[in-house]
Amino acid sequence: TCPQCGGKAQAAAPLKWSPEDHRANIRRQLNNVESPEWSQTIPTLPSLEEMRSGAGEQEEE
Repeated sequence: TCPQCGGKAQAAAPLKWSPEDHRANIRRQLNNVESPEWSQTIPTLPSLEEMRSGAGEQEEE
C-alpha cells in the first residue's frame, strides 16, 4: 500500500535484461558500471519513514 494515500501500490517493473543475458558483460563495459562514479549516478528513493513523514506534512497544508 502507498504510505502517502493508503491506496494500492503498483508492482515494480520487471528486470530490463534477463539474468541469463549473454551480452551483459558487454553492456557493463559500455556503461562503465565498475567505476566508482557510476554508482553515484543511480537515483535513490527516500526511506519509508521519510515518505511517511512527508505524507503527514502534506496533509497538514
